[in-house]
Amino acid sequence: WPHGVDDTTEFGFEDSVVLYPGDLICLAGEGNRGKTSFALNFLFNNMDKFKESVLFTSEFNPPKFRDRISHFTWVNMFSDDGKPKFKVARQEENFQDVIIPDALNIIDWINLTDEPWKINLIMDKIQGKLGRGLALIVLQKRTYKSYAVGGEGSKDYASAYFTISYDNELKSNTLRVEKVKTPGTINPEFQKFSFKIVQNGAMFHDIAAIATESKSRGVKVKDSGNLPE
Repeated sequence: WPHGVDDTTEFGFEDSVVLYPGDLICLAGEGNRGKTSFALNFLFNNMDKFKESVLFTSEFNPPKFRDRISHFTWVNMFSDDGKPKFKVARQEENFQDVIIPDALNIIDWINLTDEPWKINLIMDKIQGKLGRGLALIVLQKRTYKSYAVGGEGSKDYASAYFTISYDNELKSNTLRVEKVKTPGTINPEFQKFSFKIVQNGAMFHDIAAIATESKSRGVKVKDSGNLPE
């Protein structure tokens, strides 16, 4: 999971969130609050655990993307043969048609401005294609709403559902755990964290639990077959 590389602060989800092959993770966030930073950190922290990893993005600009990932200086993005450990593809719709089974699929983001009610159907179809893979889906959330565009129904197929917002009282970006289908050693539902993002949007920093605390880093996938722990 995303964590503070430079200060060792953590969300603690490795111990509190249990994931299984074929699970969906949903991240719903306000604009410019760290959704893509979370998605990229999740990708880079877990791409070595899957035979294939892919980032689908609706706003892919090659020069901009190269500049952004250049700030992830602690990540080894290439395998021993010199090939990238992940793929990037521009995709704006029909995500279920491009999902790679048994792989790590990151979708940033699904635009449902005109037909938000379709999110359930889309997530159902995506999950049906995952096999033993895993998917992180990024959705937009309005500042005056509790859930993503598409409403509370966007939680239905997610094994873990997080929201990112700006807290005016704390003067900080915050991440809230809205749903965990299978908790680990503790149940993190409704726990809230403050955090900062530094190094040109690459690094999480000063993560602090507002309610309770736990410690972890990577993603724990139960019964993962040939996937590394």
